[in-house]
Amino acid sequence: EVCRCIKESSKTQDVPVIYLTAEKDTTAMETGFNCGGSDYLTKPFNPVEAISRIKLHLRMAELVRMQDNFIDALQNSNQSKVKLIGMASHDLRGPLGSISGLAEFLQDGELGKLNEDQLDVISSIKDASEKMLALVEDLLDLSVIERENVELHYEPTDLKQVIDKSVRLQTPNAKRKAITLNIRADELPQAVLCDGQQIGRVVDNLISNAIKYSPKNTQVYIRLEPYQDRAVIHVDDEGPGIPDEDLPRMFEEFGTTSVKPTGDEKSVGLGLMICKKIVHAHHGRIWVYNRPEGGCRFTVDLPFQPSKNSSEET
Repeated sequence: EVCRCIKESSKTQDVPVIYLTAEKDTTAMETGFNCGGSDYLTKPFNPVEAISRIKLHLRMAELVRMQDNFIDALQNSNQSKVKLIGMASHDLRGPLGSISGLAEFLQDGELGKLNEDQLDVISSIKDASEKMLALVEDLLDLSVIERENVELHYEPTDLKQVIDKSVRLQTPNAKRKAITLNIRADELPQAVLCDGQQIGRVVDNLISNAIKYSPKNTQVYIRLEPYQDRAVIHVDDEGPGIPDEDLPRMFEEFGTTSVKPTGDEKSVGLGLMICKKIVHAHHGRIWVYNRPEGGCRFTVDLPFQPSKNSSEET
C-alpha cells in the first residue's frame, strides 16, 4: 500500500522502492513489483549489498531523469524549428505565387508583345518561381505533419469566399491544361466556425490534385452545399479515377497511386495526409470514391459548430 501511494503521487512516482523482506514466496514478490517496486533484499541482509543496491537504483533514477530532460529539450527545439519553417514557408508562398502569376501575365503578352529573348527570360523566371513554390508547399506540409496538433484559429467563415480564393489561385494551373474550373455554391444557413486559412489549404490541395490528374480539355467541379448541421464540399474531376487497391492508403503519409499526373507534375504524397489532419482537427470528415460516370470525388464535410462530440472518420 505504501508503494502504491508513492507511485501514485507525481512528486514521488520516480523514487525507487526496494523491499526488505523475509518473504520467500515468488507470488508475493510479483505483487510487490506490480505495485511499482524496483528491487528487493531478503533478511537477513548484507549492509554492503544494501548500500550498493541503493546507489545503483538512485543512479538509474538519475539517468532516467537526465534522459527525460534531454528528450524535453529536443522536443522544444524541434517545435521551434517546425514553427519557424512553417512561418517562413507561409510568408514566402504569397510572393512566389505573385512572381509566377506576373511572369505568366507578361508571357501572355498582356503588356505588349515580347521578343524571343525576353520570352526566354520570362519563361525561366516562371519555371524557377514555380519550382520554389512547390518546395515551399512541401515545407508547409512537412511542418504541419511534424506538429502533434494543428493550430486552429476559429472564426465564422464564409466557405464560398474560401473556395473562390482557391479557384483564383489554381486557375493559372488549370489554364495551362485547358481545364475549366466550375463552382456551384448553395446558400448555407450560417457561417462555418473554422480556421479559414487551414480549410483554404485543404481546398487548394483538392483542386490542385484534381487538375494534376485530369487530362487536358476536361472539367473540374467544386460544389458547396449544406447537409443537416454540416457544410459539405465536393471536388470532382474527369480523370481516370483511383485504382481500388490504392483507395485505402490515399490519406497516408507519402501515399501515392499508380496513376500518374497528366502534365508531369511532381508530388511527394503529403497533401492528402495534411488535408485529413486539418479536417479531423475541425472534427470533420474527408473521403474519396470513384464516380460511376468516371473520375473521382473528394468530399469534405465540416460541422457548422465543431464540438468534441463530432464524429471523426475517413
